[in-house]
Amino acid sequence: MVTIVHKIDDFLFNLFPSLKGTHDHTQLKQELESYYSYKSIKPNVTIVGDLITITIDTEAIAAQEKDYDKAIVLCEQGRFAQAKPLLKKLIYANPTNSNLHRILGQVYESEGRIDDAINTLIEALRWGPNNVEALVMMGNIFTRHQNDRQVAKAYFQKALEVQPDNHFTLTNLGSILMQEGKIEDAKALFLKVNSINPDYPNAILALAMLAERANDPDTTFSLATKALKRVATTDPVVPPATNLAINAAKASLERNYEDIINNYISEIRTISDKPVLLQQDSTIATPAKLELAEKYNRPHHIVKYRAKTPYTPHLIMHELVHLQFIEEARAAGVNELFISHEDSRQQFIKDFRKEAEKLRKQGISEENTHNFFNSLFSGINSQMFNTPIDLFIEQLLFDKYPQLRPVQFLSIQQLIEEGIKGCTSKQILELTPKLILTASRVLNLVNAIQFKSLFGFDVLDAFKAPKSELQQAQTLYDEWLTYKDDREPGEEYEIIRHWQQDLQLTKYAELIPEEKAIEKTDIDSLLDKIAADPYNQDREEDGPTFTTMQDPIGKIAIIQYMIGALQYFKDKPKEAIQKVAFEIAGLGALGINPSDKDARTSLASVPGKSFSNLQMLAWMYVSFQQINPDLDTGLDFKNEYNIALNSYS
Repeated sequence: MVTIVHKIDDFLFNLFPSLKGTHDHTQLKQELESYYSYKSIKPNVTIVGDLITITIDTEAIAAQEKDYDKAIVLCEQGRFAQAKPLLKKLIYANPTNSNLHRILGQVYESEGRIDDAINTLIEALRWGPNNVEALVMMGNIFTRHQNDRQVAKAYFQKALEVQPDNHFTLTNLGSILMQEGKIEDAKALFLKVNSINPDYPNAILALAMLAERANDPDTTFSLATKALKRVATTDPVVPPATNLAINAAKASLERNYEDIINNYISEIRTISDKPVLLQQDSTIATPAKLELAEKYNRPHHIVKYRAKTPYTPHLIMHELVHLQFIEEARAAGVNELFISHEDSRQQFIKDFRKEAEKLRKQGISEENTHNFFNSLFSGINSQMFNTPIDLFIEQLLFDKYPQLRPVQFLSIQQLIEEGIKGCTSKQILELTPKLILTASRVLNLVNAIQFKSLFGFDVLDAFKAPKSELQQAQTLYDEWLTYKDDREPGEEYEIIRHWQQDLQLTKYAELIPEEKAIEKTDIDSLLDKIAADPYNQDREEDGPTFTTMQDPIGKIAIIQYMIGALQYFKDKPKEAIQKVAFEIAGLGALGINPSDKDARTSLASVPGKSFSNLQMLAWMYVSFQQINPDLDTGLDFKNEYNIALNSYS
């Protein structure tokens, strides 16, 4: 038994144009009896007041259920061409099923046969006037294809009479009102949708559009990224939401973030015994850089930054959080340093000797091959150390400083785009050893997973990573999530160790408790080796010059000589120190070769003592630091000098 109820109103006359304006009950009954007759079965039509009830006595055909289910599945899969003959067969056998007509109408729309879609949907509504899905489809067709907002509104309003809280219908009607310039009415509908279904992305996107119209970039950005978090990358919401988010974020760059930064510095001061200074410096290699007081023998920490970098506020805050983590770990006695030694670098070169030889055979010079692998060694260690810590830093900034999110988004997006270029560059793919390429790509993917979590932007496919790397990145990120909400000071170092093992990078750097870090490369453990080979010349390859001082043996020698100089200069007047500085500088004009380990020189300014060439360079650096620290000696001994100062004091 099928029962259909129509109301005598304009909607009925839209469905049955031949009845338009007819209120004669006899004529209405005749027309409807004729239309709803099914094979030899005539319907029973009754009219009471303005309601028409049509009852049809027909049996459901059980055999149709299998075909019906199959047609539904085909349509859900987008296989409309295969679904269409099944639907036509079902409708011919039983035209009383409103949903069959509605689904066939969807098929026609997908084929671009709009008139057929409309006619078929009208059939659906004749058999089921309260078929909300058919009503909404009609409204959408008249909006998208017919550009007839008035007819579309009529269908949406009819659907709302049946289901007042249908969030699809409310959103579609709101979109029409927004197009008509009825902003407040549209906003009221979108807010209603948001209260009914807070996760419905279309309504969130619509509210973001309204916020953009109202020149409210913060709300626009927040809502646009919220919409992106709730859809797949192929959803139609993605392109407009992406554009809204990017434009809103760029609009925020002109904002003044000084209060946020200064307040955070004040907060850090409560856990640090040293003040934090900001210093503009156009010479630094990175957009922002943290210089710890202890490392540079200063009474304060400095965050240096390049002023013209677009995302400076975020980068400064990033470095400040890093400082906070260090100070928290120090307070708990668990701070660690990430150390890579010359023997680790040599192991790296040894492990990838075959790859290096392959580059040489391709015509790449010895020097360029050497520089490339040194760069890989430094780069992968830096990435290994920073990635887990950066996850904590960005999560803290996102949670604690919502007003910073737009510039944070743009800043991270730029870093991820650089990572994508590095991981997909044809040249890098050809030159980089597989182990290092995999580790780097996995760590980049981890950052991209967090980026998606924070802002809804899914760029994972852009890395063109194999499934195994995607799975490993997700595994690492899932491990980080177990620490995320209740991180204790220094726990980031635990993750670094775990990830080093997972990515097979443990040979190339190690974490050492801060208080033991100097001991690790200090005198006691290497005195014998220094005495036997103070310049570390007993190696398979030529090492870096002493002005770069990458190897720990050379560093120890320099530090030892500097400590001796500091002890000698302790009670000397400035004039005496100046004589030493100028005498060595004069010899330097004639050339001082630190590789000549047999050379010994006596200085008139330091009677009774003879110097090796390397020792003279160390003393010259210390003497000029004592009399004029701003003078450029051409020697890059800053780190060794700071260690010597700390050890001497």
